[in-house]
Amino acid sequence: MRFSVVCVAALFAPLTLAAGDVLEYKSTPPGQVIKEGVKLRILPVGDSITEGFASSDGNGYRLKLAEDLLARSDNSVANDVVFAGTLHSGNMTDGFHAGWPGKTIQYIADHVGPSLQQRPNIILLMAGTNDMNRNRAISVEGNDPEGAADRLGGLVDQMIAACPDATILVAQIINTCLAEQRPPTIQFQKLIPSVVLERRNAGHHVLAVDFASLSDTILRPDCIHPTDGGYRIMGDYWYDFIAQIPKDWINKPIGNDPDRSNFQIASADKSLSNGTSAAPSEFKGKWLMPLAFQERAYRHSPITMSNRKDHGLKQHGLSDDAVEAGHDLIHEAEVEEERRHSGDANSMPSMGSQQKKGANLEGMPSSGQKGQDKTGKKA
Repeated sequence: MRFSVVCVAALFAPLTLAAGDVLEYKSTPPGQVIKEGVKLRILPVGDSITEGFASSDGNGYRLKLAEDLLARSDNSVANDVVFAGTLHSGNMTDGFHAGWPGKTIQYIADHVGPSLQQRPNIILLMAGTNDMNRNRAISVEGNDPEGAADRLGGLVDQMIAACPDATILVAQIINTCLAEQRPPTIQFQKLIPSVVLERRNAGHHVLAVDFASLSDTILRPDCIHPTDGGYRIMGDYWYDFIAQIPKDWINKPIGNDPDRSNFQIASADKSLSNGTSAAPSEFKGKWLMPLAFQERAYRHSPITMSNRKDHGLKQHGLSDDAVEAGHDLIHEAEVEEERRHSGDANSMPSMGSQQKKGANLEGMPSSGQKGQDKTGKKA
């Protein structure tokens, strides 16, 4: 689906950037016409922050970005917007993206190809948070900032090759309040402008954008993921940076919009509530861990056990049996995690062998596992 709304027509001043500069937030009012008569096919790329993990509606920053692009004003023309990507999360219309929770730059590079084939004309890239984690089970390629910057450059090159007509906005990742992860994060943030400048000097439409100036107050207690308010601020920032793209950099997207006719999202208003799956086979088995870690957030809140069932897994329309089985699997996953960190992982059965409950959980959707480990947290 695409968004269409009438927005105030405005002329943008040409972009002027000194060498190594980064676009800074300028409080562009919502409803600005990005480029008259040109559809915006936007591809958000990254990790769990792109997915919108821990946001109450699952939309993360993408909903506020859409709202800003579509805001109505008098005497306006349309911003026609469609989101690209092979993944979907949240309850917003057109909630597509290419965000893999808990994954590094290299993983994103290895899996983003099909999304790039949808030929976005604007790419929003925020990646590297997991590369800065000192837990090598997460930062599998290492957590050296310079190495991560090299991998980021390779990912940008991949995007340029696949979508030469697109403008790529490369974010300095948001901060963390984890003491051990903050120093490499700051160093990585500082390296990103030079990665981008090298490509821009070669004639490519690539810009670095400043999310590093956002304070820790946008973060949840996990020190990695934004609060709902933090995600909305991020949406405003992305919108503002899109509005700063030089008009002659924004080209009409190549080819047709992504075909969503066969893309089904399992939801409560389909058949999950009676224990059956409404999703096609390629989406089976993807619900459990993201909902499990969402449920863990409820577990550490003052919500009672009975209310937790109603407001945790139950909110997704699962049967009572499925909810109970989900709680059991969450508990088993937590025990497995604790034993793994204590060196006793071999004594635990695999997660595959634990899926022995009678309820049908295989239709539950998600993009991957996310949660907290001993030394850090996945984004």
